[in-house]
Amino acid sequence: MGRRAAFCRCAGAATSDLVGPPVYLHAVSGGVEQCLDPARLRRAVISAADELGVVPSMVLLHNPERTLAELPPRAGAVVLGEACLALREAVRAGWAGGWGIASWSPQPVLAAVRAPDPSEIPAPDVLMVRAGLLVGTKVLDAADALAGRWQLGARQRWGMSPFAGRARDPVWTDVDADALFLARGQNVTRMQAAFRVAYDLPVVSRMAVGASSVTHLRELVDSVGLRSDPDQVARYRALLHGPPRPAGRRVSDKSG
Repeated sequence: MGRRAAFCRCAGAATSDLVGPPVYLHAVSGGVEQCLDPARLRRAVISAADELGVVPSMVLLHNPERTLAELPPRAGAVVLGEACLALREAVRAGWAGGWGIASWSPQPVLAAVRAPDPSEIPAPDVLMVRAGLLVGTKVLDAADALAGRWQLGARQRWGMSPFAGRARDPVWTDVDADALFLARGQNVTRMQAAFRVAYDLPVVSRMAVGASSVTHLRELVDSVGLRSDPDQVARYRALLHGPPRPAGRRVSDKSG
């Protein structure tokens, strides 16, 4: 985990919280690679604390699905379990305040967690997933299922990439998220409304964002306290699943 790895602050978090970089490892080529090897993960966490000069409040295992998607669920469960145990032991040894999983597409993570005895994969302190209006129903459902499986409370559920990395895309000013998802009587920009509703898609308590403009970051932080309309959000989630499928007619085989 080198100095080039990006740090993230979470909107809504205490300013004293420092979230360490995602757990990446240096590749021979000089870049970074994603790895679930327990020994290398432990060394990466120790290296992060040394480079930061302070023990981070949280370290995140980033996108384990890249490995898990190539494995059958049972084998993936073994690999994920060993990686999670390594991070938990690093936390217990004092190299971080907590550990979590950050997943862009959590479906393979869910498949691995469902495969073994649940005790084989320790529950993380935090689950971070994509959030926002551009997140599809498969990701939303998998995130909810993982949080339920691990019995994670609202404060343990974090979001990331609320604008899918495209905050300047015209869609955020074209879509009136205020009228669609927020309680009435709040004076907000459409960008603020889209950011606020990301906290409900799926339900998260913190949001990791990157910003090169202090003005843009302040605009987002000011929107955290806005009130959403839970009924509208629930309707939207239902619409994402599409209309209920009609019951199929039973076909009898009369041949022979």
